[in-house]
Amino acid sequence: MGRDPNVRVSYELAKDYSKTRSFGSNRRVTRGYNITVMNAGPHPVNLRVEDQIPLSSGSDVEVKAELTDGGRLNTETGVLTWDLNLEPGENREFSFRYEVTYPKKMRLSRL
Repeated sequence: MGRDPNVRVSYELAKDYSKTRSFGSNRRVTRGYNITVMNAGPHPVNLRVEDQIPLSSGSDVEVKAELTDGGRLNTETGVLTWDLNLEPGENREFSFRYEVTYPKKMRLSRL
């Protein structure tokens, strides 16, 4: 077992959906990501793709998943899961977006 060189994955920030806005005493950050998975091999492939949205540990920070594109979201861990069956030469694209609202006086990292 190990990495399959015939399966290619690209992961990129969706610039159209990634922005920061201020309103009143709060700041709202929206992030979107696009994931593309390709099976370049001669055989079908079953695989699981996982990613994670941020979780809030405080009541003054709110995180809301806006789009999961068919993925299952575990609300306790923030893990998004897609189970895929790719035929030879098949590409699959999916996206996810989330929004974080927090007070302007706070500084958050890694959004």
